[in-house]
Amino acid sequence: MMALLLCNLCQRLKSFKLGEHDRVIASCEAYPDGIPEAVIYAGHLYSKPGDNGLKFLKKNDNIPDYLQQSEQEENEHYEKLSAHYTELDMTDDEWLKFKCETGNLDYEFVKTLLPFRPRRETELKVW
Repeated sequence: MMALLLCNLCQRLKSFKLGEHDRVIASCEAYPDGIPEAVIYAGHLYSKPGDNGLKFLKKNDNIPDYLQQSEQEENEHYEKLSAHYTELDMTDDEWLKFKCETGNLDYEFVKTLLPFRPRRETELKVW
């Protein structure tokens, strides 16, 4: 969640709203329809797909050192998170097909893994 702190220190941050299943959706100049989760959690000191060339623009000079990372570190983190969130957003059928193709695995075997598939929280929170 460190990168969300980075978003809070950015001049481009515009708003927060609650989405489906109480997911917080942040928007900014770079991502007016919602900042992708992979960008939020990986950071945005360097350009990312779909940001229209707009990246982090600090509000002031007080950016903690622990929020800063090299471009290679940030991009590696982004790639891993992007793949993770893409899988979370797949339907079961899409996930089965994806696992069979990328893992060169038998469909019946992959089907047995379906109960262990990572999923988004589906129950609404009670506050």
